[in-house]
Parts: sequence; C-alpha cells; structure tokens
Amino acid sequence: MHGLCTVFCARNDRHNSWRSDQTLQLVTGHRTVAVVLANYYRPQRAHLRALLTGALPDVLTGGKSALTPAEELQSLSAKISAGTATDSDRKRLRIIAAQV
Repeated sequence: MHGLCTVFCARNDRHNSWRSDQTLQLVTGHRTVAVVLANYYRPQRAHLRALLTGALPDVLTGGKSALTPAEELQSLSAKISAGTATDSDRKRLRIIAAQV
C-alpha cells in the first residue's frame, strides 16, 4: 500500500495541478500535510521550472528579452561608442546586426 501512495502522490503532483493537500492526506492516511509532504513530495525538474518560470521575469528564465532587437542594437551601439562594451556585447551586436 505504501508504494501505491508514493506513486499516486508523485503522479498527482506532476500531472494534476487540481490536487489538494487534503486529498493526499485522505489517500495516504496521514493526519497532517507536513507528514505527507515530508514523505511523498519529490519535486521534479519540470515542476520546479514551471514554478520558477511563473514567478520570475522572462529575462531571468530564458524567455523573451526585455528589449526589442532594435532597442538592444541601439543600446549596444551606445556602449561601443562610449568604450564600455565587453567582448560579449560586441559578439551580441554582430548577431543582432546580422538579423536586422
């Protein structure tokens, strides 16, 4: 029975966002949510990624850039003109200039 509880909790956690902690308590037979989470909660990489993607800005999670390509091109050009551009800035400028 314990093995089935583990499978249910793991599959329920990953595939069904509708699940409630009370449902997991009922299925596992534990009285507190803390015990259920301590024994059965095994976060997967995809689950953590989904949580962080929803909570953090797109720029930090690999989503879209905050700047449009034209704005980024202008910003990088200004850095080169000011002499503060790094090698990665110059490389990024070449990539964007080829696209635009």
